[in-house]
Formats: sequence, structure tokens, C-alpha cells
Amino acid sequence: MHIAVVYESLFGNMREIAAAVSDGIRAARPEAEVVCLPVTEASTDLAQLDLLVVGGPTHFLGTTSERTRANAGSTRPQRRPAGTRRPCAGAGRRG
Repeated sequence: MHIAVVYESLFGNMREIAAAVSDGIRAARPEAEVVCLPVTEASTDLAQLDLLVVGGPTHFLGTTSERTRANAGSTRPQRRPAGTRRPCAGAGRRG
């Protein structure tokens, strides 16, 4: 069985998840040939694959684009001051 796990990762988080998915597949199917690679290194010839797993981050509530990649590279998420948290939707509501 030939399996490819292809990912896009700007800060390394999706790379870690893709590696964990690859490890899980290898553990479940030791006979499988599993490759884990960034989308920039992936081949467009998918005919030899039995399974393709694709993962990527979300930016501004959607998939990445040229604009969101550029923005993500130039800014970092703002951290909230210690002790402050945004409540979960519906927190404190009953019924």
C-alpha cells in the first residue's frame, strides 16, 4: 500500500500533525509505504497512491491563499494578557 501525507505548514504546527498522522499509519499498517512531505515537494502524479492524506492550516476562517500566507508571515497572533480569556460561545447560558 502506497500512502502520501501532504501538508502545508507556515509555523511548523501542521508539519507536526502530519508527522503524527504518518506515524499512526505506520503503526497501524507496518507493511505500508508512507511518505510525509510538504505540498511544495509533492508530485502531481497521484496514480501510484492508494491513499492521499492532505492537511493545511486555516487563515481568516478559510483555507490559505497567497494573501493570507503573506499576512501570516508578517504578523504574529496577539496574546491575551495573563488571566484574561475569551469565554466559550454559550458559556453561562442554560436551557
